[in-house]
Amino acid sequence: MKIAYFIAERLFNTKSDKKSVSKPIVKVAGLGVCLSMLLIQLAMGIANGFKHEIETKLVSFQANYKVKRVDNDENSFAFFSINPKECENIVAIDGIKAVSPSIELPAVMEANENISGLLVKALDSTNVLKIVSPYLSTEIPNILNQNFLFISEKLALKKGLNIGDRCTMFFFTENQQMKQRNFVLSGLFKSGIEDIDDKFAFCSLIEIQQVLKPGVQLTAQKTNTGIELKTFGESTADYPNNIPFENLKAKNVFTATDLYGNTDSCIVNYHNNTLSIVQGNGTHRNICSNYSVYTNKSTVALKEALLKTVDFNLNVVSIDEENPEIYNWLTLIQFNVLTVIIILMVVAVVNMISSLLILIFEKTASIGLLKTIGASDGLLQQVFTVKTSKTLLVGIIAGNLLALMLGFTLQETQLIPLD
Repeated sequence: MKIAYFIAERLFNTKSDKKSVSKPIVKVAGLGVCLSMLLIQLAMGIANGFKHEIETKLVSFQANYKVKRVDNDENSFAFFSINPKECENIVAIDGIKAVSPSIELPAVMEANENISGLLVKALDSTNVLKIVSPYLSTEIPNILNQNFLFISEKLALKKGLNIGDRCTMFFFTENQQMKQRNFVLSGLFKSGIEDIDDKFAFCSLIEIQQVLKPGVQLTAQKTNTGIELKTFGESTADYPNNIPFENLKAKNVFTATDLYGNTDSCIVNYHNNTLSIVQGNGTHRNICSNYSVYTNKSTVALKEALLKTVDFNLNVVSIDEENPEIYNWLTLIQFNVLTVIIILMVVAVVNMISSLLILIFEKTASIGLLKTIGASDGLLQQVFTVKTSKTLLVGIIAGNLLALMLGFTLQETQLIPLD
């Protein structure tokens, strides 16, 4: 190979060679390789950056994984009991950052005689602020009231709403009743993703739990002859319509268990003909429709670990399963980028082959001379391989360096934002 390198240096780097016809053609071929590498790296960087930006926003607003009931098939009322121990076990899994019980359900929003459908995601106020803070187009509120509401800047502009304005939301309960709730607009976000900006709203988990009251509440009322126990919501409790005073003890604890295993208590104290009642608070605050699980990275092993940790009647759904249309679109973009890369590589290879053929035609006399003094075909192939490799190597290195410099400049200056 040393002999081939020596011959290539003498054959292609002489003074007479600098005036040859092939010299500018080889330079153009090298420039083509450089530009091809530049465009390939930029296409890959922009496509991967765009995909990362979309996935980051989707995860922020929807979570990496959602733990739902197995029978939750687009059913907003597939509730289950919040298990603090289960949440602790989920957070203990390596790679899990946080878990937050939440309720997601459709709603109708009315403001300024304008009506539109939304998907409301109800979380505790701390987690809502963590989600929307990076995307807020307004100031981060210091204090959030229980009836706070966050919607997109685009939706607020469409409805003519400003911070502090009141808007009405209508929710359908499990028994097809419509319930109304007034909210105060506390912040506006801008995600840049149309599906999120047009449809998503965030509010308090406690507020939605009180609206839907998915559990059971046990109450007692005094009658002329005793007390009457009533349960609101479906329960396994079955009490007589009326419990006489003579059957009451000094302290009586009545319980009702909802369909999700939560128990509500009502305490009735009766002493010296004096009756006092402590009504049940209801079990609705212990109920959610999913756990929103945030992780460092979504992997198959992590999903399997989650499935082993949660209860047998719960299922784990990843974000790509939750949004198949968006991920199919991202896959299509990656495929288009791959097609562009293949075309650029073919163009670069064709340029190099063309320049190599021109070199061979131009050096026909030199090839004949080398063959006369005993040069083998393999040695001649190595000579032209050395020349082509140098041109390719310079083009590849130059293209990658230019791509790194341009990519760094775009990242720092945000001339082409990826949102």
